Amino acid sequence: MKKYIIFAYVVFLFSYVSADDVETHQEKQNTAVVNQAQANNNFGLIYLKQENYERAIDFFTRSIGLDPNYALVYNNRGVAYYSLGKYQEALEDYTRAIELRPDLSNAFNNRGILYAALGSLEEALDDFSRAVELDPSSKRAITNRAKLY
Repeated sequence: MKKYIIFAYVVFLFSYVSADDVETHQEKQNTAVVNQAQANNNFGLIYLKQENYERAIDFFTRSIGLDPNYALVYNNRGVAYYSLGKYQEALEDYTRAIELRPDLSNAFNNRGILYAALGSLEEALDDFSRAVELDPSSKRAITNRAKLY
């Protein structure tokens, strides 16, 4: 009986995990998830460049599943949806990107392009103006805004 008690005590000593160990493990897991989300975003960008929009959307959606606060991915998926003529989905993604990162000038510019395509010129002008405020060197946003005048 004494042997079992000593054995149990030794197992307890070796199985004890400190809070720091758990935190370190969680940080590693979080880093791994972030890396996977970035990798999926990168694959999505490759497919987007190849104009394989459905495949790009698949990868962007995977990335969002791993990191739902990754604003750039919503913007990128919005571009793919827009390219497929899925304007409502694109609008939702651009808006979500802006909610997560109100400093993301590309999302404002892209949403402005969408609004202009839908004939919502006032909203388009507002978004192009905000994109220029956020990034005064953005030639795309400046050009898009100028086209509305």
